This record gives sequence, structure tokens and C-alpha cells, in this order.
Amino acid sequence: MLRVNVMSFALSERALPGRGEYRRLRVLALMEGAYVTGPAKNLIHIGAYGKQVASGTGIDLVVATYGRGGWVPEPFLKALDKAGLPSEILNERKRFDRTIVDQLHALVEKHQPDVIQSHMVKSHFLMRYSGLAKTRTWLAFHHGYTKVDRKMMLYNQIDRWSLRAARQIVTVCQPFVQELLERGVPRERITVQHNSVPPFRTPPPEMMAERRARLGIPQDMPVLLALGRLSFEKGYADLVEAAALVRRVHPEFRLVIVGEGHERQQIEAVIRRTGMADHVILAGHDNHVDPWLAMASGLVISSHSEGSPNALLEAMAAGLPIVATKVGGIPEIVTTERDALLVPPHSIQTMADAMARILNNPALATALGDSARRTADTRHSIPAHYHSLINVYERLTGIAAPAN
Repeated sequence: MLRVNVMSFALSERALPGRGEYRRLRVLALMEGAYVTGPAKNLIHIGAYGKQVASGTGIDLVVATYGRGGWVPEPFLKALDKAGLPSEILNERKRFDRTIVDQLHALVEKHQPDVIQSHMVKSHFLMRYSGLAKTRTWLAFHHGYTKVDRKMMLYNQIDRWSLRAARQIVTVCQPFVQELLERGVPRERITVQHNSVPPFRTPPPEMMAERRARLGIPQDMPVLLALGRLSFEKGYADLVEAAALVRRVHPEFRLVIVGEGHERQQIEAVIRRTGMADHVILAGHDNHVDPWLAMASGLVISSHSEGSPNALLEAMAAGLPIVATKVGGIPEIVTTERDALLVPPHSIQTMADAMARILNNPALATALGDSARRTADTRHSIPAHYHSLINVYERLTGIAAPAN
């Protein structure tokens, strides 16, 4: 296996900034994924913001993702290009192609990053397996795990080995800290950082009208929205069951689930069993969630487990009333009866009661949505998230922030 001699690059050899000046850090991010997922959105937001920073510490972000056999993740690459962020492709001829390690070494030699950050299991594994964890400053982002199939569960177990070698791990909620401790990661190498969200911009009315028309939803029909991949931990079977109970007290509404995944057939079976085919719509994947948020009367998160869900933050920024299960980082982000209505996971009746409250009490819905928007704007903005992450980068590189 090729081993590229990594050139040492000391930050102190640069023209260090004086008072009122700024420094730029070179960051190489490794991220897999076909679509613009929640972690990808956050990466793009931070990279685009850091590119424009003109005081303190800015970042120059390059994102490396994966292709295989001629396939590349076009939606992700297009989103990076739109944000003005450079990208690189690590090409695999087949699964477990060991030449990808040589490509990664060459990429690091080319860009000479001050920090390499990895997202998700595959990138974590490559950082340790390649030996780069020993020679480079490695920051791993831990977003939690899905349990799609046995293969994915095996990969999650491999992460136990990979993450123990990271210099620092950023995870998205306090419950994940305990998960990492159980995997052998020392507490002092774990930082908790919730995700962020940009201000919501209401799309043109015709975009909402088009979606309603396409799905056969009358323009004045209330819509409860769910956003996210169709996977078991999202609890969509519970959500459909809860919607069936809501129909008894509020028959005029639609539940629209925007996302795609392995659980579609199982969810469709629950829809048929509960007789909810006229009320529940599986709308499929859509990279553009703003029109769905703008047309919704409320958002429902029925998950059995979560980290720092982007769907929650996006709904908060849009000023939507929210019903969410009290799992993962959700209760760290919102306060029940102030920013949202939080319910226990698996509690179908309690979830249904909360959904009905939003539909039947416009004053409550408005108050919850207004409070959620204020919380998103003040505590979960992109600038606040960026400056918090910069503190992590500066600790890792050992250079104090420039004086302002």
C-alpha cells in the first residue's frame, strides 16, 4: 500500500495575525451520501459561512465524497457547487476497493489541511485504517446510527474501533455522549454541538399550490408534515396509528410524509390496515423542503431515537408548531409547552392528543410556532454554530483565536 510522506505544516510558520486581523484554516471534510442529508446541509452552511468570514478565524473547506463504478452523488455535488465549495471524488471500482486509501493520502498531500473532519461510518473507518489518524489532526463528527439492515449494524460496530483514534469527536446531543463513552472514547475528547439552521425564506405561493395540486390536497386543508427517511427509528408506523386516532376528532386534515427509504412497504401496510389511505400521503424524497414547511399547519416527529434533527430546526425556523417525541437531543433544543409539545416515544395516544391540540387550537399553534422561531434565531443560528465549532478547531490546532 502506498504511503505518502505527509509534509508537516506548522500554523506558526504562517504570517500570524495581529490585532484585528484574521486567520484561515484549511479543512478537508470526508462525507458519504447520495442526497443532501441533514449532516450535509450543516456542512454546507458552515463551509459557506466560513468562506466569507473576514475577521477572527475563517475556514477554507474542501469536501471529499465517494463515487463507484461511474456513479457519483450528483445532488450533493450540485449543492456544494451552488454554495461555492470545492469538492473531490474518491473513486471506488467496487466495494472494499483498497486503492481508495492511496487516493485519500494523495488528496491530503494535495490540499495540506490543518484539520481533517470525517462524517459517518465509512469516513471514520478510512481515517483510522489509512494511518492518517496518526499523522494528521482528525476531528470526527458523530451523527448517531441507523439500523437499516444487518450490514449497516455491522458497520456501526466497526465504528467502535474507528472513533477511538479520533483526536476529538463532535456529537449532536448529550445521550450520544454516553454512547461514545461506552465505545471507549474518553470524555475529554467529546464535544456536544447541536445543529444549526438558516433563517426561513417563504417560497413563492405557486410552489405550495403545485404540491397540493399534485397530491390532491385542497388548498384550505390542514397539513401535518413529517420529514425524514423512511427508516424504522423514525417511528412512522406509530405516526400513522396516531393520525388514525386524530381522524376521530378532527377528520379534515392530511398527514404528508416527505422522505424515502427501506420502510416504505411496511408503512404502506400500516396505512392500509388503519384505513388511512385518504389521509396519509407518502410524498417521496424532495431536496427542497421549504415549500412543504410553508404549506404545513404543523410538524410531527415520531422518532424512537434522534440526535439533533434538522427537520425540527427547519420547522422551528419556519415558525411551525411542533409535536415531537422526547428523545435524543430534542428536549435539549425545545421546551415542551413553550416551543413544542413533547411526548414519550411509542405513546400513540399521547401523540394523537398533541396533534389534535395543534389542529383544534389556533392560538396555541401560533404561540408555539412564534416561540420556536425565536429559539431557532437566537440559539441555533449558523453564526452561533460556526463560532462554536471554530473554538474546537482552534483547540485542535493549538493556536489561540486572533484578537479583535
